Amino acid sequence: MKKLILHLLFLSLFFNIACEQNDGPPESAVPIVNPKNRIFGPKGIAIRQERSMGAEQRSVDQNKAVEQHKLAVRIEISPELKERTRPEQIVFIFAKAIKGPKAPLAVVRLAVEDLPETVTLDDSMAMSPMFTISKFDQIYVSAKISLDGQAMTKSGDMISEKHEVDFNKPIKELSLTINQIVP
Repeated sequence: MKKLILHLLFLSLFFNIACEQNDGPPESAVPIVNPKNRIFGPKGIAIRQERSMGAEQRSVDQNKAVEQHKLAVRIEISPELKERTRPEQIVFIFAKAIKGPKAPLAVVRLAVEDLPETVTLDDSMAMSPMFTISKFDQIYVSAKISLDGQAMTKSGDMISEKHEVDFNKPIKELSLTINQIVP
C-alpha cells in the first residue's frame, strides 16, 4: 500500500512538471492549494487556441468576462455564534450558479481566527475550468463554519444567508454574516 501511494505521488509530481514545461494540458487545469492551504483553485487554464481566425477576439471577450465577474466578499461571524467556535475551525465561502451545475464555481477556505475577512471570488478559485464564475451571470454566495472541516453541510454547521448576485448589475462588495445553525 505504501509503495502504491509513493508511486501515485511520483506520477502526480511528474505530471505537474510535464504540464509546467508544456504550458499545461489543453483545456484543463491542475488543482493546487496555496502555501497557506486557504484558497483552492486551478494552477492555470492553458487553452491552446490553434485556430487563428477569431482567436484574439475570443481572448479579449474571455478576459472582459473574467474581469467583470470578480466579487469582493466580506465574511463575519455573529457575536452569539463566535462564542461557540474555536479559532482553528474551517470556514468555507462558496459561489454557486443559480441555474447551472450544483458544484461550486469558486471556493475559499479560511479559519475562524481569520474572521472578519474580505476575499475576492474569481475564476482562480474554480474547482473546474469548465465551471467558473465568469461563465455565469447569476450566482449566489454563502459561507459556513464546518464542525468537522468538511465542505458538505451537516447538522450543527454554522451558515450565512445565501446572497444572490447578478453580474449584469453594479456590485461593490457583498457582506456575509454567519449567524445560523443548521438544524
